[in-house]
Amino acid sequence: TRGGEDRNISSASTSSSSSYGSDDSTISMIDRYLEKMERRSGLSWYQMTAILWVTTALIKNLGIGRHVHLDPVESATEANTFTPRSSAGRRAKQLNPNRRRIAIVRPFDPAHAEVLLGSLERWGIVKPCGGSYDEQSQTWVGGHGYYEYGENYSEEERPIVDLVLSFSRTYADLIGFDTLSSVRDLFEAHDGWGCFSDLVPIASNIEPELDIYVPSAVQTNPLWANGPNNQFLKSYTQVKTKGYDAMVVMETDVQPQVNGWLDMMLSEIKKNEPFAILGSKYDGHSWDNYRDEMPPALVDHLNGNAIFNVTHPLMEDIASELRKEQDTYFNAIPYDYRISQMWTEGSKGIASVFPYKQMLDETGNPIVLPAKTELFRSWYEKYGEEQPMKETHILTNYGDTNFLAKDVEGIPLVH
Repeated sequence: TRGGEDRNISSASTSSSSSYGSDDSTISMIDRYLEKMERRSGLSWYQMTAILWVTTALIKNLGIGRHVHLDPVESATEANTFTPRSSAGRRAKQLNPNRRRIAIVRPFDPAHAEVLLGSLERWGIVKPCGGSYDEQSQTWVGGHGYYEYGENYSEEERPIVDLVLSFSRTYADLIGFDTLSSVRDLFEAHDGWGCFSDLVPIASNIEPELDIYVPSAVQTNPLWANGPNNQFLKSYTQVKTKGYDAMVVMETDVQPQVNGWLDMMLSEIKKNEPFAILGSKYDGHSWDNYRDEMPPALVDHLNGNAIFNVTHPLMEDIASELRKEQDTYFNAIPYDYRISQMWTEGSKGIASVFPYKQMLDETGNPIVLPAKTELFRSWYEKYGEEQPMKETHILTNYGDTNFLAKDVEGIPLVH
């Protein structure tokens, strides 16, 4: 998440259409579950703690979060004139400009300190391309091999990978900061970590009052997740426009653990094609005693730290629908969970509801989300056979829940 703190709660409310009415039957499964828990008497301290833990995990594990370290600079000139810098990876592009292009997108906003640079500095310790292939043993020295996580690429077909910094606002808002130059210096000092072709900045141009993430306002502010939701869509659009084939979203709390993690990720992409989204479900234990009571869309949802195939027509259908929903109450649902709801409604006929205590309108009545089953069923009928939503084991998702080192041992990327 964005550090778990409330920021810039907008006083403006999103207008709703007349189709949003009141109906007790539409209160979400989670809402009914929480109300049932509240009616229980004689709960022990342990039980109450467990309930609080589960509720918190529900919100915190929906895949939203952005962090950044912003450092002072003497002027805004350098930030505003920042241009992509090339590394050793540029040579791959020169050898074969028709190779597939992958964008490793690091989303950030101006609210947090040290996390972005700290996460990139870790790449000097746990290297993206840290392994070297040994022909005799057919393994990667310093990391796991392709044969464990996917398929090998020949040197001629290896994708070109760029590091894309996705800022939530305009780069003019970075006046007084030198994040871009700091990342550029790190990029050049490591020669692109031997993997990346270019360092590419993009901006979502979200107005500050709308660039918000306020988990405590899930019942009262329809814009509580607008910042991350909007940034995802605008990043997707720019990545697609720039001609990339896939967008890999890596928030700053995604930690690499195994040398060669980028090699393994590229290999996993090849192994799982075709797909629209390749990601991970929640792997923590907070839901173990309650999974049967949770909506299928929540249990099966792929975390927002995932690989999005921008060339897949289903992904474009999803992005188009998310854009249409930006001025509706659907925008009060985190984008990755909303995607899961779309696919679940199409494949299982389960209409979408809020994934937490029901959002209320100005009169205190629960808001009804209109069903879109017919639309989403048409998607499933068209693409369902190829299983476009796939799970990968290159990344494990624990969100903000606790885990032991043994739980994630040998896993390349941990969120």
